[in-house]
Amino acid sequence: MTDPKRAANSRYQIVVNLTLRHEIKSVLDIGCRDCVLRDALNDEPETMGISYTGVDIVQNDAGTVDYIGDAAQGLPFNDGQYELVAGLDVLEHIDDFQKALDEFERVASRCVVVALPNMAHVMFRGRFLLHGRLNSKYDLKYGYGLDRHRWLMLLPQTNRYFEAYCADRGFQLERSYLSLGGRFLPKIERVLKWLHFPESWYVFTVIYIMTKSPVEKNLA
Repeated sequence: MTDPKRAANSRYQIVVNLTLRHEIKSVLDIGCRDCVLRDALNDEPETMGISYTGVDIVQNDAGTVDYIGDAAQGLPFNDGQYELVAGLDVLEHIDDFQKALDEFERVASRCVVVALPNMAHVMFRGRFLLHGRLNSKYDLKYGYGLDRHRWLMLLPQTNRYFEAYCADRGFQLERSYLSLGGRFLPKIERVLKWLHFPESWYVFTVIYIMTKSPVEKNLA
């Protein structure tokens, strides 16, 4: 049975749909945490046979991470070894954002999918206004650990970054905007959109899909 929490979080379904569209046979999931993407792929008869490898900086409680490592330090995979590389809510955790993204691109032969939060969303604006903080992953506290955000991701800055990145490398760029979900915030988001507020106010997560050209794919 599909996990309702995962079903509500369409970033995983976007990747599943992409594997079907491009007939992907292998997926590398960087920052896989509990390997939810593996479960999403296995839940679909058309994708359950896809080769999946999960990478994270630490092992999870279930011991299902296949490789422990930091993408910014390099991964032990060949150029173009995986048809699709996914980095869902991971780049904002990495000190060297550019180097990690370049490693995603090196290992992918066809597609790179990146999900990033938008910290300019109305919820974070309100939280900062009322409480003077964005969320716990930006708090400076003793013994803060590894699971914290190194980068403040904001639309439209991330849009400009990925547009320039793809233009420089000749990749096709698609993007999808996701809502936070829940009972009330989607209604607030729709009102802000209707009032022609900037996208940064009502987009909670942005998905960037970078597809290599046929020439690039054959060379990988």
